Amino acid sequence: MFLSLLFGIALASKEENDLQIVFDKNLQNFLKKYEISVVYFYTPQCGHCEKFQPDVEKAAKYFKDEDIPFAKVDGHTYKDISKRFEVNGFPSLLYLYDHGQKQVKFEGSRTSEAVILFVYEQINPGSQEISSLDDIKKEIEVNDLLFLYISNDKEDRGYRRFIDYSHLYGGLRFIHTFEPIQKDLGLQEFDQLIAYKKYDKSPIIYPPKQLKVNELKAFIEVNSIPKLSNWNADYKKKAFKQDKQAIVLVLDGKSEIKDKNAIDAVYPVAVDYPYEEFILFLKVTPESELYEEFLGYIGDVELPALFALKQNALQKFKMNRAITKSNVEQFVQDFKNSKATRFYKSQNSQPDYSKNVQQLTGLQYPYIKTPKNDYVILYYNGLESEHKDVITSFDKVASALGPISTIKFAITDASKNEFPDFDESIDIVKIRLYSNNQVHKFALKANKLQPDRLKQFVMEKSSFEFVEQNKHDDL
Repeated sequence: MFLSLLFGIALASKEENDLQIVFDKNLQNFLKKYEISVVYFYTPQCGHCEKFQPDVEKAAKYFKDEDIPFAKVDGHTYKDISKRFEVNGFPSLLYLYDHGQKQVKFEGSRTSEAVILFVYEQINPGSQEISSLDDIKKEIEVNDLLFLYISNDKEDRGYRRFIDYSHLYGGLRFIHTFEPIQKDLGLQEFDQLIAYKKYDKSPIIYPPKQLKVNELKAFIEVNSIPKLSNWNADYKKKAFKQDKQAIVLVLDGKSEIKDKNAIDAVYPVAVDYPYEEFILFLKVTPESELYEEFLGYIGDVELPALFALKQNALQKFKMNRAITKSNVEQFVQDFKNSKATRFYKSQNSQPDYSKNVQQLTGLQYPYIKTPKNDYVILYYNGLESEHKDVITSFDKVASALGPISTIKFAITDASKNEFPDFDESIDIVKIRLYSNNQVHKFALKANKLQPDRLKQFVMEKSSFEFVEQNKHDDL
């Protein structure tokens, strides 16, 4: 059994930049494990391969969350694998299915976008052509969401883009027709792309102009999400990982009237907001499994509250007026035009940790960044128990230096407070000395603090001049 375990480890595929490395001895294991896969064939001396590989890696990273594995094969070294899959030139990219029994060759431009679209074309059916008006009306009737494209001919560029991008969205229904049925559906003569929905406003018509790729994607994605949908893991992924901008209404759950008034103010703004701007409108309710997590993300605020998120939710903005329709419209407009004020989560005011150490919150932070006195701040994670020992040692330094100097010492829980100029990881506590508009970083490689070393650091970097005898006092 031990030998078989070692053998299995030896045959396991290694991975580089999200591409599994496949060779003669692990090929069968790879194909047996994955019903579908994407395999990139290259040779080390091939310049075109070297140029294409970063795009393949981007596509591999994109599909990692969807459990579609990408692999690479050195086609020169492993000629038998190349021969098996009829690869005669490099670079080559194959979509394999039925555990490698069948394959489709990639023939598109060598970009990550083209590779992603190619894979989706294999796994999603895309748009279906329907000629009968009655059948089209039935599709509109039975589907909660339907995208219809009315084309003049197959050479229509907008039609080709619609067909291509219909493959990207496996759970949505797309149909197209070459029949001039606009009048029969109550549409204008030049209307081509229409979204029919059983929620919000319907139908939504793409304006009669050239169909641009970014606007097409926005039209599909924005219309596929009901306005003020409940925050969930999928929308969290869109906001936190896919850089989708979002307006998020956080409800209280304690006052039904306040929550209803907030929804009534935000919903009409959401429904009328142009899809081209591609902003998601969502709500977080106490019934959501992610409610407490989201509250931790925004800190101590009065609810209901309205937030805007962008840049993978690293930037947050909060509306600081009453939640009325006109105020919501202005807030969204300010957010769109980069005029909204940044929000940093903060605890409410906290009592001092000790006689010589303050507990700093996000709200207090701006007022200590231009102090007359130097500040030494320890940033920690309140969820990490080992950080508490470091705080104890930090307090000893503060107790030694605070009474004999003008230096201020503070700690802040960076898991509950955010700061404009601090966005570092806090798996290890961070200590910073702010003096004369300069930041001095105290090096810590683990969550252990030697008080004497920190004391020496503060004395050397601070603008305060210590008398000689104080420099040699031991803690």
